[in-house]
Amino acid sequence: MDIRSHVSRTFFKDPIRYYRLACKLVLQVIEVLKYCNIVKDQITKAKVFSPIDNMLENLNNQLRNLQLTLDDRKLPADSINACQQRKIFTLFSYMPGIRKSLKERGWIEKCPTNYMQKIQMLPFEQILRLAENGNEYEKIILSKLLNSHAPQFIWQPKYPRINLKNKSFLNPIRNRIYRSKELDFTTKTGLIGCIQLSYWNISSDMCDEIMVPRYFLLNTKEEQDEFFNDYKTTYCIALLLFVTEFASETCFSEYGTIPTNILKFAIKRIKSEIDHKISYDIDENENNSNQILQPPEKNWQRFFLDCDLIQANIMKFNISNGNDYKQLLDDCKDCIDQAKLFWPTLEVDGYNNIWILKPANSCRGNGILIEKSYNEIIEFVNKNPNRKFIVQKYIERPLLIYNTKFDIRQYFLMTITDQFISIWMYKDCYLKFSSQEYDIHDFKESIHITNNSVQKKYQNSSTRNQKLPKQNMWHLKEFLLYLKDENNIDEDIWYKNIYPTMKKNIISIVSGSLDETELIPNSFEIYGCDFILDKNLIPILLEINANPDMSASTKVTAKLCPQVLDDLIKVVIDYQNLSESNTGEFEIIFRIKVPKVPLPINLSKILDSSEKIALTLGSSYPYEFVKEKLM
Repeated sequence: MDIRSHVSRTFFKDPIRYYRLACKLVLQVIEVLKYCNIVKDQITKAKVFSPIDNMLENLNNQLRNLQLTLDDRKLPADSINACQQRKIFTLFSYMPGIRKSLKERGWIEKCPTNYMQKIQMLPFEQILRLAENGNEYEKIILSKLLNSHAPQFIWQPKYPRINLKNKSFLNPIRNRIYRSKELDFTTKTGLIGCIQLSYWNISSDMCDEIMVPRYFLLNTKEEQDEFFNDYKTTYCIALLLFVTEFASETCFSEYGTIPTNILKFAIKRIKSEIDHKISYDIDENENNSNQILQPPEKNWQRFFLDCDLIQANIMKFNISNGNDYKQLLDDCKDCIDQAKLFWPTLEVDGYNNIWILKPANSCRGNGILIEKSYNEIIEFVNKNPNRKFIVQKYIERPLLIYNTKFDIRQYFLMTITDQFISIWMYKDCYLKFSSQEYDIHDFKESIHITNNSVQKKYQNSSTRNQKLPKQNMWHLKEFLLYLKDENNIDEDIWYKNIYPTMKKNIISIVSGSLDETELIPNSFEIYGCDFILDKNLIPILLEINANPDMSASTKVTAKLCPQVLDDLIKVVIDYQNLSESNTGEFEIIFRIKVPKVPLPINLSKILDSSEKIALTLGSSYPYEFVKEKLM
């Protein structure tokens, strides 16, 4: 019987299965016949077995014809339905949670061309022979059969960028949103750009103030000079902060050797900086009439040394000449109160003037240096001329849990449709702990860098509190329970203060990037942002990460991350098809209409729900957008 007629009887029930079984049988026959040919060559040179050659050729032809028939039109019924509904997805990275959620919704997977390349390069017949239900070979077969069908959902890497402008893609749903490097908040330099724009919006009453550490670029001499200027002012603030906190019992003595004029100098420097900030206008020339006090360089080096000696309690201020240090203390306190208005993180900055140096395009705690000396920082940067760096004021006085540093990993999602730009915040989160107890004078990464990729290299300190998690992660519920049991703080503090402040920070940063964001419909991206809390439970944004680690690295992430990815599919698939759909723990916190003209920057002021505003750009580009109050 012709093998094709035998298979075609049951072909429409489950063509993949019967095609595979039939071809396995054919391949086994071919192997036997090939062996016969080997025996034939060994026994005789005569062409006694020429019919076997003809049979081999006929069987191979039938196999190719059957493959062509299947390639052309015969897919399994569920695959045909998925193709008709354009439910084909491609994942360029290992995302089992996304795969599971899509398959539960009837989507089928088309593997990228670089997936299992060794398997894809095998002859089709060999792949078919090795295919079993659900294994990689079967996935490759189905992908080959879907060769002429474009995926409608693509999970792609950030770089290299995949060109999706081909008409065959039909504007797929994809997980990348691109913007200019200057305003890409997932990089250190781009985040600085967005922060600077948000400061401009604050001064224009366009958005809420965000709490972030001070950042500086260090790629040019001008940028390094700008950092040094702030470094010197920070030393002055740190000295006054130290003196006002420890007062006479530590800092002053009639046997002291350091003159109190150093305090007067610090006050004068800070006030000149404040005056400069007040009078500074972005439209004016930088040659401002209010110049910052700039003593000679050698005076600064002596100032730095004296400050360190005072803080180390090695030397004290001299008050033997009848100096009225109480009045001087009052002046210091008044100056610090004024400075708080211009340096919001002043109190958590501490008084050790410690900075954290980060590679501009690195993540997961790689290449970080914690340092106090300006010269050491600049020397490290100059030794690596091919790399870009940013320096950030280190938060020296964060909220600690059992004397251990932690930060909070919070997820948010950005979506772009043909109508709206939306920001979604995830209501659940987790905490990441250091493996060692906190010590501001020890700069080891195991103490200060809470990234799991860093902490997993170290064993937990034996002196650390046993109530802390062995895997250095807490779920949000555990943190709220700690606040209630250990500090008598109700969990409402999270929902009324901490979480809303996080949302405002995210809205301000993302809004600052919209002017240079590619508004391509059906785009989305999930981000992981890290916050640290001060002792007043005010969140401070540290950084925003693209490609956040969603692996099950601990018990906490093993439970939370799959839930986040499943809820992500609810937003980008279910909600887009039906706005009444459940979106899990994702809540929409900000939405504007996609403009018909280039988007203005100042969009972070949240207005009343459904309030419409008509804007006119220039004289001939009016349009409308809608902002919804979703906080």
